[in-house]
Amino acid sequence: MVGAYSRAFVARMEPVDDATATLMRLAERGFTLAILSNWPLALTVDRFAEAQGWLPYLSAIVVSQRVGTIKPHPAIFRAAQAELGFDGVADGRILHVGDDWAADVVGAAQAGWRTAYLRNRQQDTPLPTSQPGDDVAAGAVVVPDLVIDELSDLDARVEPLQITQAAG
Repeated sequence: MVGAYSRAFVARMEPVDDATATLMRLAERGFTLAILSNWPLALTVDRFAEAQGWLPYLSAIVVSQRVGTIKPHPAIFRAAQAELGFDGVADGRILHVGDDWAADVVGAAQAGWRTAYLRNRQQDTPLPTSQPGDDVAAGAVVVPDLVIDELSDLDARVEPLQITQAAG
């Protein structure tokens, strides 16, 4: 059943129009890219990324089913950091792009990540979602670093960090 569901999902689901081109451009510009998903079946996310031709652009696929918790829990962000080779605190070196306010923006900000909120992209998801102002912690005030309407907006709005190693 799991295999049948996964195949049907991949066959029917269409990616955001600009996803493949944006991943390609960002990878060419030197960004390290990953998927961090709350989808309940990791195999489906893996197969979808493969079917779209995204694997050459991705360094990691981190899915809640494998981690055992969902965004906004800090553990899933720490798992993604580890997959990307970051030990300890992210120090603003990771930008999380997401369309769910509480899970993506609040969760990533609380993990010490930079955030980009992709507006108006939740209409077709069967997963629970949230909107700006929905907070996971009482009194939490979070402002995203970027607000974008299209995934392709990232290309013009972000620059890779130039991390230099201290001479030793």
